[in-house]
Amino acid sequence: MASAAADTHAPRPLGRAHIRGVDLARGVAVLGMFAAHVGPDPDQPTSQLLGVFHGRSAALFIFLAGVSLALISGGSTQSARPAVRRSRIKIATRAGALLILGLLLTSLDSSVDVILPVYAVLFLLALPLLRLRPRTLALLASTLAISGPMLSYLIRDWLHLTPGSTPSVPGPSALLSSAGGVTSLVINGAYPVMTVLPFMLAGMGVGRLDLCAPSVHRRLLGVGVVLSAAGYGGAALALRAGDLAADIGSGSAALGHQQLHDVATAEAGTVPTTSWAWLLTAGPHSGTPMEIIGATGWALAVLGAALMIGHRADRVLHPISAVGRMPLTAYTAHVIAIWLIQAVGGDYPAGWVTLAAFTVAAMALALTWLHFFRSGPLERILRSASNTASKLASA
Repeated sequence: MASAAADTHAPRPLGRAHIRGVDLARGVAVLGMFAAHVGPDPDQPTSQLLGVFHGRSAALFIFLAGVSLALISGGSTQSARPAVRRSRIKIATRAGALLILGLLLTSLDSSVDVILPVYAVLFLLALPLLRLRPRTLALLASTLAISGPMLSYLIRDWLHLTPGSTPSVPGPSALLSSAGGVTSLVINGAYPVMTVLPFMLAGMGVGRLDLCAPSVHRRLLGVGVVLSAAGYGGAALALRAGDLAADIGSGSAALGHQQLHDVATAEAGTVPTTSWAWLLTAGPHSGTPMEIIGATGWALAVLGAALMIGHRADRVLHPISAVGRMPLTAYTAHVIAIWLIQAVGGDYPAGWVTLAAFTVAAMALALTWLHFFRSGPLERILRSASNTASKLASA
């Protein structure tokens, strides 16, 4: 009787229906990046809704990587030490492969700030944390969401760094031969490790939950909505209720509003160090506590909703889920496509037509490929390399 009760509450392996939910969330992240990179300017009245993808898509991408790391290392089941060791070898191998691929894509010098080198560093930082429990990971993510931006502010002020004063994403030569490349990667680039790590930790914590449980789905959605409102709504309230714009503009509210718009448009990954009031803003890719809290909430809500509806609306949403089953391939292909367009024509016409073309092409290619294979080509290579490395290390 006792064993039967224990089995009832034992963690369940993630089923295909729930994997579809995770795939759907990944698809939203990838297509959201398409919107940010090739979509129309969100400042235009006809495309303001696309502004929701700026900043949030990258956060969702990193968050879901954390979920994947947790699933690789056992999910809601506490793995034994030998299994964790094999997981660490797999993840370290993937980090090396992602770093190489990321540096190759960065060397193309397209207009996209390639996120993969940061991915690689985050994977390595996650290695000693694979056995932590969800609450511990949540506490660590919450602490770093506040302390990371504050420490970044102090360090950048001390080093006299401004947004964009170092490469947004360092290429191979900058990363391997200069302190500026490391500085860009860690504290002053488009995706500074110091301020995007909370997304990864939050995802790892969620991946340790029982993602088969409907109560978890509802909790993710509810907590996500609350956090998103607290982050983005709190920043908007601070801007309207206080003298935030005047503080930022050194006494001039008009100048402050202009600077806020310029920083939000630049999406440089950091904010200026001219006033602590900047840390109460929540612009896309600003790396402030308010943005991290809001974007983490967005990621939680998207995953919660995707898990709730993924298997119910599979026929309708299957093209998006298909892109989410091969996110690395889709992401890499879109960077290469942008580079090719720029190499031939000098620039690409960002807008609704371009976004539609990229989206339809990604869905069509994903559906065609997955008709014959179970995962994308780059995903297959990554999985094969990590499994081989794990077997060799265990031999």
